[in-house]
Amino acid sequence: MSGLTEAGWQTKLCNAIGIGLSNSFPYNSRTVLILFSYLPTMLLSPGFDNSLLISPLLFMSAIFMFLYQTMDALDGKQARRTHSSSPLGELFDHGCDSIVLGLTSSNAAALLGVGGSYYWWLAQSILFTGFYTAQWEEFHTGVMELGVVGVTEAQLFYCLIHLFTCFSGTGFWLYEVNVFGLFSFQLNKLVLTASGGTTLYLVISNVMNVVHHERQIRKEKGANDADREKRVFSYLLTLFPLIFVSTLSQIWLIYSPYNIIAEYPHIFLLGQTFMYSSLVGRLIVARVSHGRFDLWYYFYFPLVYGALNALADGPIPNVLMILIFAISNIGLYLHFSLGIIHAFCTYLNIKCLTIPPQTPAPSTTS
Repeated sequence: MSGLTEAGWQTKLCNAIGIGLSNSFPYNSRTVLILFSYLPTMLLSPGFDNSLLISPLLFMSAIFMFLYQTMDALDGKQARRTHSSSPLGELFDHGCDSIVLGLTSSNAAALLGVGGSYYWWLAQSILFTGFYTAQWEEFHTGVMELGVVGVTEAQLFYCLIHLFTCFSGTGFWLYEVNVFGLFSFQLNKLVLTASGGTTLYLVISNVMNVVHHERQIRKEKGANDADREKRVFSYLLTLFPLIFVSTLSQIWLIYSPYNIIAEYPHIFLLGQTFMYSSLVGRLIVARVSHGRFDLWYYFYFPLVYGALNALADGPIPNVLMILIFAISNIGLYLHFSLGIIHAFCTYLNIKCLTIPPQTPAPSTTS
């Protein structure tokens, strides 16, 4: 199910609730909705414990996500209607999506009560990987294929489990299921497994699509393909940043004297979210501008130092290092985003989040 195929019913919904497709409305601005459900969740569940989450907050999270995914699916249509499509719009759209991925993951982790669970972090790492490899596929092939279960399905599932929990209570997800006396698991693990499994399938699909794309190029060029090794090297090399930051993150978690996932999950996840958003943002900029995607970036340094500090039991307390990691990545991402927005707006002679008034076409009389 893609945003384009759903645009019909979503447009009618938007018109019905009074946020119709006016020519002056920038739909990308609606992505800040998620913040209104994330902030109270962070305060009520600092360690991903769901005991204090109340039904009105869960209901609000579901509604805001539904509005968000509707706006997210319609922003492209709105841009085409108003003739305001641009590379900046695409960058803004995917950039907001990458941030919302981390915020909604925090909300879902709190809802499920997965505090202190490394199994949750494994599923979360797969989610970050899936978002990156989807952009990586488009970077090399020009096409992004999300498979049978895409972003919209995941967002609607997020809405459903929040609405369901309004009636079942948060304790439902902590219920222990015993399977024929062989093993047992909490129901929240079932959701994490489904999330991680479908995203892992997406990652594999992204890789296979790039492999298929490479085979098509070889078939077209035949024996005269002099750039084959260069292309394959490029495919592998652009995966390096993902592997690098993922590996260092695992080292930090394993060797930290604190149980970061149990004690500081929100702060650590915020740092991770903006770090991955920085990576994805640069991948998108390289694609739309036909520029170069570098391997080394300055926002690696907080992560590198944090991992080394934990590994060598360095002088900076890990609690302070986690805070520095989060704040620096948020600041560096904002610096990158504002700089890119300014550059695109200047080059394209447009204004960010502003749709110019449409000049009606002159009428012709016969």
